Amino acid sequence: MEPCAVAGSRDVRSLEQPPCKVKPGPRPHLQIPAPPDSLCAVSHDDCLRTRGTILKRLENDLHEVALPNGKPVICHFSKELAENPPELADGAEVMLEISPFDLDRGRIAGVG
Repeated sequence: MEPCAVAGSRDVRSLEQPPCKVKPGPRPHLQIPAPPDSLCAVSHDDCLRTRGTILKRLENDLHEVALPNGKPVICHFSKELAENPPELADGAEVMLEISPFDLDRGRIAGVG
């Protein structure tokens, strides 16, 4: 190799890297999924639906509801029911929607 004309500089040929063996193109395993359109973490289609029985009424329009297996869940009314909330007595049957991420909280989607 011949010395460079400028003192202290390197030969450009020594900085060259071997050619890359990976073919260019999309790599689906490296792509990041697009964020969801809404800020809601779980849509109504992704939730668990079941029936429950009202155990007792708590403060702030919350209810303690027993699932069919006996597990208690804290539930609030859905937007449709919250506009005109029904009077629910203890022991009333309700339809529930539960998030798969938090199985201790739910939404009362319907009565009966």
